[in-house]
Amino acid sequence: MDIRFPIYVRAKDCGDIKTYNSVCDLQSDVEKTDVENEEYEAWDTNGMSVRLEVQNPVWLRTTPVPSAILDRSHCWSASPILRAGVESMFRKV
Repeated sequence: MDIRFPIYVRAKDCGDIKTYNSVCDLQSDVEKTDVENEEYEAWDTNGMSVRLEVQNPVWLRTTPVPSAILDRSHCWSASPILRAGVESMFRKV
């Protein structure tokens, strides 16, 4: 399975969720150390879990996790906008 952009990334420490349209956008915003410490959860536009990994020479790699089922329970407290608009993007496939 291929990852479909945009990717939604949640910072585990604060619950903030951001949208990224490319790996380049994501790489310019997240910190390598935080990726190594698994400080983020990510999903693609279809709701498939995405693993963020460190690699070289381009230090960030996204890997689909097709067996993971999206758990949206943490999303509801994150943002009223997420509840209203983004929920429709996280449909089970």
